[in-house]
Amino acid sequence: VAAAVVDASEESEKAYELGVERCLTLCDAKDGPFLETPYSSQAFAIVRVSIEPKNVGDLDALDRGLRLLHKADPSVSVEAMVTGENVLGCCGDEHLKRCISDLQNLYARGV
Repeated sequence: VAAAVVDASEESEKAYELGVERCLTLCDAKDGPFLETPYSSQAFAIVRVSIEPKNVGDLDALDRGLRLLHKADPSVSVEAMVTGENVLGCCGDEHLKRCISDLQNLYARGV
């Protein structure tokens, strides 16, 4: 998601594109309120599964897709095990289904 910010006080038509991960707060105060992320850093995965690409050559694309998935959904945990497995941790079965769907359709297509 990207947001455009326009500085109305200078009547400038310049817009700056900002990277916004998941949420955006609009405020008219210059130093608006700082809101904590709704995701706890202490959260842990209830369901953990090993993810591997269909072809070994697609391993880099899968790694990139898992990083993008984690950036889009911080409640997802991604671990690279000593054995070479990529382990995806989710908050439950439905969350796992959505994460797999997002990987296949958005972040790691055709992998």
